[in-house]
Amino acid sequence: MRKKCFSGYLTIYMVLCFSVLLIFEITLIKGAEQNTVRTEAELAMDVSGQSLLAEYHRELWEQYSMLFVDTSYGRGQPSASNLSERLGFYMSKNLANTSLISMSVEEEEILDYKTAVDEQGAVFSSAAAEYVERIAGVRNINKQLMNFNIWKKEDLTQQDTERKQKENQEKIDSHPIPVRIKKKQKYDTEKGIMVTVEEKEEVPIKNPADAINNQRKKGVLQLVLDQSDQISQTKVMLNQYVSLRESRMSGEGITSEKNQKTKSGAYSENILFQIYVFDKMGFWGKEFEKSNMKYQTEYILYGHDNDAENLKAAVSRLLVLRETSNLLFLSQDAGKKAEIESMAAGVAAVAVSPDLYPLIKTSITFGWAFMESVQDVKSLMHGGKVPILKTDATWKTELSNMINPSKTEVE
Repeated sequence: MRKKCFSGYLTIYMVLCFSVLLIFEITLIKGAEQNTVRTEAELAMDVSGQSLLAEYHRELWEQYSMLFVDTSYGRGQPSASNLSERLGFYMSKNLANTSLISMSVEEEEILDYKTAVDEQGAVFSSAAAEYVERIAGVRNINKQLMNFNIWKKEDLTQQDTERKQKENQEKIDSHPIPVRIKKKQKYDTEKGIMVTVEEKEEVPIKNPADAINNQRKKGVLQLVLDQSDQISQTKVMLNQYVSLRESRMSGEGITSEKNQKTKSGAYSENILFQIYVFDKMGFWGKEFEKSNMKYQTEYILYGHDNDAENLKAAVSRLLVLRETSNLLFLSQDAGKKAEIESMAAGVAAVAVSPDLYPLIKTSITFGWAFMESVQDVKSLMHGGKVPILKTDATWKTELSNMINPSKTEVE
């Protein structure tokens, strides 16, 4: 039987086609491998990152609703390397479970992070403001913004009332003692008759505001607190606080976009942070027993190492703010102005010194405003409320109480 032989051959065109197909197939396989590696690495990284963030400080969350990670991990000194090491641990665990391709972590590094104390606490305050914006009602926020705008409009935070009061008092103290001419009948031995002679008599300046001004020399806490009120005597070591440690971990801070706030945006964040502080921090009348410092809000404001000094600074500031507001009311209310002018005119007339009138008038105005302010702060310290701007209906004290301020009580 005759065998048939077949001959075959490939053209150059077919070789080129097969080569292109082979390269394409290899590229697809390699691409699939790289995508698999990337996908599994991203999934492992995402799960590891979530696991890392899940280790937030529990007490900080429960008391202050803030999600921060304690990067010391019980080792005493917080650092980014601890955080990177922890991330590497989770990455290794997650990559060990990859089924398609075997991978491992050679080196881990966290390039960008923020700490609560970055930029003097700007990261913390920004997070707190964002928390309030999400949680608090818009009506409450708008009310606080309205109050803030009232203070700014009336310039109640910028007036230096204490300096002005002292300057006016110095003018009164340095004023020459008024002298009046008094006619007396005197026997003239030379003439042997009674004659009328003029004698100069010093007239003491009886300023009705002296009694209330003397109270300014007392301790502010003594003025506004009752003897039964217990003031915390807690004292701390400030260098143990994270914001004042000589060596502390610092990050990148808030982003440049957040730094570029408008003026109104900065005001809004400031108000939101204030709402957060009063909601989460302890202060006089609402102390947190678990906290070391009982007056946390006062510490945030003034930064002294003991509760008593922080409370004193807060009360002093409240007195100044209330006095400024009350001075504004006295300068606008016709009835109160008439009372002040009448009393000042009487003092100047008795002293026979008309040039004393404007000084005494100013002194009485400051004294009445201060007397009212003491009552305002007393009310605030015992849980009461005081309007930012007074009206005749909300004004508590009488001008007649100035001579004996102890008669004025909190309503």
